[in-house]
Amino acid sequence: MEERGKASPGRRLPSPSLPAGFAALRRLDAQLAFLLATPPSVRADLAAWHRLLGGGETGGGGAAFVAGALALPRLARAPERPEWAGNDSDDAVVGLAPEEEGRAAVREAAAAVARGLPPGLAANAESAAKLAAAFKEHVPVRSAPFEWMYEGLAPLDAATTLARGKGAPFALATLAAAAAAEVGLDVVPLTIPPPPPAGEPPAALGARLAARVLQGAPDPDSYVLTPPEGGWAWDPVSGTVTQAPTPAPPAAGARGAWASALRAAVTCHQRRGDSDAVADVLCQLLALDGGASEWGQVVEV
Repeated sequence: MEERGKASPGRRLPSPSLPAGFAALRRLDAQLAFLLATPPSVRADLAAWHRLLGGGETGGGGAAFVAGALALPRLARAPERPEWAGNDSDDAVVGLAPEEEGRAAVREAAAAVARGLPPGLAANAESAAKLAAAFKEHVPVRSAPFEWMYEGLAPLDAATTLARGKGAPFALATLAAAAAAEVGLDVVPLTIPPPPPAGEPPAALGARLAARVLQGAPDPDSYVLTPPEGGWAWDPVSGTVTQAPTPAPPAAGARGAWASALRAAVTCHQRRGDSDAVADVLCQLLALDGGASEWGQVVEV
């Protein structure tokens, strides 16, 4: 007689995770069907993201992050020229430069940082602090409040941020990662969502952020740069270098940072009333983040 809870030879007990596994497969099938049904122009964008990831399934390292971040304004349907209603000279409109010109400007900024540092930096927190100090000296940019309605995607663009001296945290992280690559430090971005507003439960906040049309523009995510093996983290906005988990958290990588910026781009296009751009960029976001809450808007499993 079999002992209770044990299987006889040749017989397997059903796995308690089997229903969950079938549910996950149904979800993946629905997600794939949705992405395959997107217009050819969107599928071309998805192919571009695939190439930027090197065709692999990893989260993407520092070099991949910079390459994708520089291409993101174009892929995210940046308006040809941001509109600005203010009169202050500090807020004068700076049109987005052609992509190759933007890449050249970012390379030159990274080279300027490298020229201010001794060669052969070790991959440790002390070297990261030296890099952070040189970056602050040679790349005088800051994170400043902005309004998607008027500025378009300019705050996300690293080259435009260089020209204006201010931008979103994503642009500062792009410039900092380019500088790290220039001096031979391999870093990956780690996305940090903003804290929930005081008095608003996290569940309610998640529901609001997942709404089809956002009524207001939430604060942008912030980013720190950390080596894949962890140990330290550099915040390009504050310029601080702190201790970090070892190894780097699984969420670290280019894919997560790109998805974060694409989510901001969706917000931008919603604020500007460009429904076609909302749909196109949302598809890119969903392709990069299979666990995004926005999937609940487009598939039912």
